[in-house]
Amino acid sequence: FVAVSPASALAPLVFGGTATAQAGTTFGFTVTAAASGDNINVASTCPFTTGVTSQTTNGSDVATFTGMSINVGSSCTLTATDTTGADNGAQGTEVFTVTPANAFKLIFTTAPPANATLGVALTTFKVSVEDTYGNVVTAGTGNNDSIVISSSCTLTGTLTQNAVLGVATFTG
Repeated sequence: FVAVSPASALAPLVFGGTATAQAGTTFGFTVTAAASGDNINVASTCPFTTGVTSQTTNGSDVATFTGMSINVGSSCTLTATDTTGADNGAQGTEVFTVTPANAFKLIFTTAPPANATLGVALTTFKVSVEDTYGNVVTAGTGNNDSIVISSSCTLTGTLTQNAVLGVATFTG
């Protein structure tokens, strides 16, 4: 008869290093396990675009992940899982933030109506300031820009709105 500890009794994996990344840039972090030579796999709720997601712990029980990149997302959760040795199944998680890159484009996030009736106000629509990866720029340059709407048709009403946290709302 051999007693086996359930996975919940395993020592948790511990993250170290940066927990903030800017979209399109590389970052790194470490994961400390209970033993050296263990294989550590990492996954994220926001997809990695570069980087190796499996590393082996060194003599100090640390796996080092470098050159990681995530382009889209805001609040992401990293999960590390020990896949070998006595701690097979041990996990650790860390929540981190992906900040948008610089403002790059304007996108209708709520499109104006395709058809309009003369003399009737348009329904509300929104324009977002986004980085090259499609993240809304909520801070820094671009997040409060003045957005001007123009058309080949004659428009009346408020044609300029300031973006608030990267989004300008136009109401009819």
